[in-house]
Amino acid sequence: MAVRLQFINRDKVLKDIVVCEARLAAAGADAVEEVIGMVHHDIRKNASLTDHSLRDLAEMGHPYATRAPNPPHSPPWLVHRQSGKLYNAITKKTSSLQSIIRGEVALNVALAPYGIFVIFGTRKMIKRDFMGETIKENIDFYVDGFMDVLRMATVKWEK
Repeated sequence: MAVRLQFINRDKVLKDIVVCEARLAAAGADAVEEVIGMVHHDIRKNASLTDHSLRDLAEMGHPYATRAPNPPHSPPWLVHRQSGKLYNAITKKTSSLQSIIRGEVALNVALAPYGIFVIFGTRKMIKRDFMGETIKENIDFYVDGFMDVLRMATVKWEK
């Protein structure tokens, strides 16, 4: 018994593979950029509540103090905006190098060095990891967003 395969239009098939590879790389870069934008937006939103001023928080007995934590929000890791420095220190960046597409959302500690204390806490202040918890809370949404961008790219190719 023998199985024979015939490869017809080899050159055209190989060209199509190269075109698809380039399109997929572009779609992947778009997907990374889209998701990084979503993560950046959500983290900034969760680090910039405006419903309580510093005075309000003091009148509430400093609800983020370790001596008697009583955060006024659920989830408790949300952060109130004061000067806007923390908000502005949350940056995003995407890059690609050959076949690697990267994206990151980061806290620029040079702009807001106290951000580390908010995230990890101190002996007097509870930790509020607004970056990690935002991602944990929305990871399925981000994965779906990534896949949606790739799906939309394949729909465009079919047309």
